Amino acid sequence: MSESTKNEAMTPAITAHLGAELVVEGETWPVFVWTIDHPAGRVLVDTGMIDTRPEVDDMSPTPHPENIPRDVVVVINTHLHFDHCGGNRLFPGVPIHVQARELADARARDDYTNREWVEFDARRTSSTTGKPRCCRGSAWCRRRRRESSDARTTARSARPPRAL
Repeated sequence: MSESTKNEAMTPAITAHLGAELVVEGETWPVFVWTIDHPAGRVLVDTGMIDTRPEVDDMSPTPHPENIPRDVVVVINTHLHFDHCGGNRLFPGVPIHVQARELADARARDDYTNREWVEFDARRTSSTTGKPRCCRGSAWCRRRRRESSDARTTARSARPPRAL
């Protein structure tokens, strides 16, 4: 096997799949899910949406569950917004990985996400640590960033001055 063929065989292929479409501030936004074809098996990054809920009707979601690949060995949720974890229920028994803080917030906060899209029968969710990031655009994300910013400002003002 030539060196170039050997390298090509070991390079994972990353492919985008249109999982849904949303209307944000009058503009249609695509919601992509991603697959990584790896020698150990296909990885799915985010699961898009397979249905909709009244809480997100203001974004006129159009789910495309037919575009979400099912032949995966593991799912990674970048975060647990409805448009990133809505298809998790398609993967009972498949390991689903997510950041520990995202999972804790999804389980504890009423306004965080659609819990039944995170907690479902036969789920195999594990969590890891890492710095979560929020998307831009949706009213929910803007409110969360504003609340987070308010909390940081309050926390900074409550700290005693540091001696240098």
